[in-house]
Amino acid sequence: MTQAQWEGFKQGPLVNDPSITKRNMERTLSTYVIEDFNRNIEDMTRTVKMTFTVKAMAQYNGHGNWLYKLDTKNAQITKLTDISIMSVGNLYSNGVLIQQIYKVSFPDGATNVQQGADSFGRIIFTYSLGGGIGSYITWNNIAGILLIIGAIVLFVKAPKPSGGFTISINKKIANT
Repeated sequence: MTQAQWEGFKQGPLVNDPSITKRNMERTLSTYVIEDFNRNIEDMTRTVKMTFTVKAMAQYNGHGNWLYKLDTKNAQITKLTDISIMSVGNLYSNGVLIQQIYKVSFPDGATNVQQGADSFGRIIFTYSLGGGIGSYITWNNIAGILLIIGAIVLFVKAPKPSGGFTISINKKIANT
């Protein structure tokens, strides 16, 4: 932005009340959970930096496979690490060219992160996380299996009544 545009921008409600910006982001991303929202304004570089964590943005496809849709076409994608990417895009709004930089960090433990496109040409990422036999080996599952095995052993080793099944009935007749 030019200096005049920046000064006009700083007088607006989006700068003076950060909750408006957060509400706008929550409306835009209404199907997701936004956490850790933070906004910093840098006068020297005339930039606004918003950082937040979005939960539930990826879709689970079963067997440990996940899908993340970027919902843009022809974006410039840069691989930062094995589990993070950066996307750069431009937006023209109210006579101002705005450069938007998105950094996406896939969950720790994500493997095989692959970029592709859906049938509409929008960028998607697929990755693996969990799944397989290793995902079932948790402390809760191990404890449950041991309890079941222990119950079976106790049932098998329990003493059985000898002579079959007997029923005893006591009848008492009152004299009147």
